[in-house]
Amino acid sequence: MKWQAIKAFCLGSALALGAQTVSAETVSVDYQFNGNTGVDMSGMAGAPMTVNAFTDNRDLPGNEATVVGEDNLTLEDGTFAELVRQAIIASFESSNAELGEGGNLSLDGSIVELEFRPGADGLEMVLRTELTLYAGSRNAWQSTLLSSVRTDFVDFETAIYDSMDRLISELFYDDYFLLALGL
Repeated sequence: MKWQAIKAFCLGSALALGAQTVSAETVSVDYQFNGNTGVDMSGMAGAPMTVNAFTDNRDLPGNEATVVGEDNLTLEDGTFAELVRQAIIASFESSNAELGEGGNLSLDGSIVELEFRPGADGLEMVLRTELTLYAGSRNAWQSTLLSSVRTDFVDFETAIYDSMDRLISELFYDDYFLLALGL
């Protein structure tokens, strides 16, 4: 009986210590694209465009969190892949793109890197997203977009908002992407 009590105490202590060393922070992000892409996508060749579900190819359990120092950061309402997909859809909608099923165009996306780097006076967020545009079964365009932003203080929400804006700017600055759409 004594031995079982000692094992239970040791197991409980180990679990308590493990819980102290791994903390998690949940961030609520309600990103809305409010910018202007400067592009009118109403004349896309092959519209409507389908924006497929994005994936997260980082080597993390569940692909829902990112490691910040010793902390795990998760989004309150979804995953980072869903957030990036919704940001891109919002930018297309603000540019008058015809989205939906049944067209010749489809866009796939995948997060290949997502990292927060806390510094002495702020936070850096690095996001790499691979996007592939298909025209039918043909790969019409493919690129890995980099969004790297810094904040003046450690604020995950601001870094995420700024990173989404930067990613969208990088996409609409890509002349080959616009050419593949017939714009």
